[in-house]
Amino acid sequence: MGDYQTGVRITLQGVDDAAVEMAADELKQRLGARFAVTARRRRQGQPGLSITATMLMASAANVDAAASDLLDRLYAGRG
Repeated sequence: MGDYQTGVRITLQGVDDAAVEMAADELKQRLGARFAVTARRRRQGQPGLSITATMLMASAANVDAAASDLLDRLYAGRG
């Protein structure tokens, strides 16, 4: 069986537009061509910005240490 790539959707949202943009930029810097923003939206009736992005993952790829660390930090904030 060969390697294939699949996309994982990521949604970043918050009331501080700059922080949301910085988070997207951080992911782009760490993941490079494997990460792409696909949409930016303002939530109607609510302050803030929502960014939808896609991260490509290979079927047999090991997630590099930087991406793994970043994902751990993102999930740690969801306590």
